[in-house]
Amino acid sequence: AGALLPDTALLDALDARRDAGAEVPFTAYAAALLHAAPDPGPLAERLSLGDRPAALLHRALSDTPFPDGTPERELRALLRPDAYPPLTGRDVLALGVPPGRGVGEALGHLAALRLAGQVRSPDDERAALKAFLATKGPHPSL
Repeated sequence: AGALLPDTALLDALDARRDAGAEVPFTAYAAALLHAAPDPGPLAERLSLGDRPAALLHRALSDTPFPDGTPERELRALLRPDAYPPLTGRDVLALGVPPGRGVGEALGHLAALRLAGQVRSPDDERAALKAFLATKGPHPSL
């Protein structure tokens, strides 16, 4: 891997997590290779990695919640150390949004704010959601 990559720090970090008792499957190492590679597509093809490592990498970089100990969480901890568990539909309902289309709209709004770097914690998300809801007024769907 060292010959193919400019930096093997991510692979070393996975080794350290494995040595500390975390279960780190081969696909996590392959996903780390793809993440560190300047051109991941040809590398995946050259090494005959298939689609699983790229899919794992995509999930690890997403905001989808995953349980502790999963490969997605292990990679996310290394690739996005500032990541936090985003609000879920249940959280949105608990803040007073009635079930239905409004929950999806609220979650979509929060996802856009996360992507833009405008929220950095669950508390930021709650505040942003309250502000978003205040602009919607007393609508039945939201």
